[in-house]
Amino acid sequence: MSPQPDLMFGENTYASVGRRIVALCIDWFASLGIAVLAFQQFVYGSPESMLATVVIFYAEIVIFTFLMGASFGQRILSLRVINIDGGRLSLWRIMLRTLLIVLVIQRWLWIRMDVAYTIELFDRALSGCLRVNNG
Repeated sequence: MSPQPDLMFGENTYASVGRRIVALCIDWFASLGIAVLAFQQFVYGSPESMLATVVIFYAEIVIFTFLMGASFGQRILSLRVINIDGGRLSLWRIMLRTLLIVLVIQRWLWIRMDVAYTIELFDRALSGCLRVNNG
């Protein structure tokens, strides 16, 4: 059994809620901009426009996370999505994680792991976590 990474300090530090929200907003607005430019036939704010934005948002996060280990917004904020053991998440875990993000379930489910930090329940269940990328 390999030793667990230090989850409190250094390169394995968990990302703060604020950074996660900012990264999520960056991803959402990037997806919104792409949807507005790519689907000009849809009226902004219409159900079709909103569906296009959500589909682009899902695809952007899955593709970027699978290829680069972070979504567009996470990359800008030097965050990365990794397995609890420090490796890459598999594609199915990335897809399920992103689906939970899209369904707005994930950011509000917390489990207390220690006095010093918390980890999101869905990340724990999928053996994944979002970490600060220091390098």
